[in-house]
Amino acid sequence: MPETPVSSPAKTDATVCSPGKTATRDSGEVKTEAPAPTPAKSSLLTIGLGALAGILFIIVVVLWIKVGTRNITIVESQNRIEQDGSATAAMQAQVDGAKADSAKLQAQADGAKAKANQLNSLVDKTKAGAAELQTQLDASRGNSAALQAKLEKAEKEIAQLKTTRPQK
Repeated sequence: MPETPVSSPAKTDATVCSPGKTATRDSGEVKTEAPAPTPAKSSLLTIGLGALAGILFIIVVVLWIKVGTRNITIVESQNRIEQDGSATAAMQAQVDGAKADSAKLQAQADGAKAKANQLNSLVDKTKAGAAELQTQLDASRGNSAALQAKLEKAEKEIAQLKTTRPQK
């Protein structure tokens, strides 16, 4: 039988290669591991990343609280604005009602003023009529006094005539 070359066991299991590269075996490909980092470097890196993550977490929480507080402030402000808006609308309705009432009262005042003017002119007419009646009364009194004087004179004359006339 033909002889097959026998290879050394170190060469058949793996081919020598540089770290990080794959080595071929007779049975297939095998990866070699990269050299493990030194424990001091990896623990410092882990501590640094952990501290950075902690700081970032604290920053996120603080900012989350600030945003929540701002949202609450915004909602409260919107509620106040809505309340102020409804109060303003109610006040505007009251102002409009007061304006309407004021217009009614002004119309009533104008009507009362017109009636007062009518009554004043009626009073003036009545005063003028009373003054005219007073003049007529004074004239009548004068005429009455003149008539009374004539009557008394006539009675005296009648009395004299009766006394001077012989009685039968």
